[in-house]
Amino acid sequence: MEEENEDSIKPVESLINCIEKSELLKFYRIGNFTNTDEFLAQVAKKRGMLGTDGVANMDAVARVVIRDFMYGKIACFTKLPENEDISETEHDDVIML
Repeated sequence: MEEENEDSIKPVESLINCIEKSELLKFYRIGNFTNTDEFLAQVAKKRGMLGTDGVANMDAVARVVIRDFMYGKIACFTKLPENEDISETEHDDVIML
């Protein structure tokens, strides 16, 4: 069971690093968080995914976040590297249609 948890939480860690924090806060309507566990716990609480003992089902909520990303509800953008000097001669063979 622990391995299954890790399998679904690792992609969420990657998404958190890729997606602007402000977008996650706005989309899930949650407060600030400092790590993946805090993020998932807040999303679980907001989505009513707490068990009878009040503990978040981390695997289930991680899958919800992954599903939201896969269905395009939240977007991940990668910033272009800064100070990257690409000369026009490197792209002379590219034909624009």
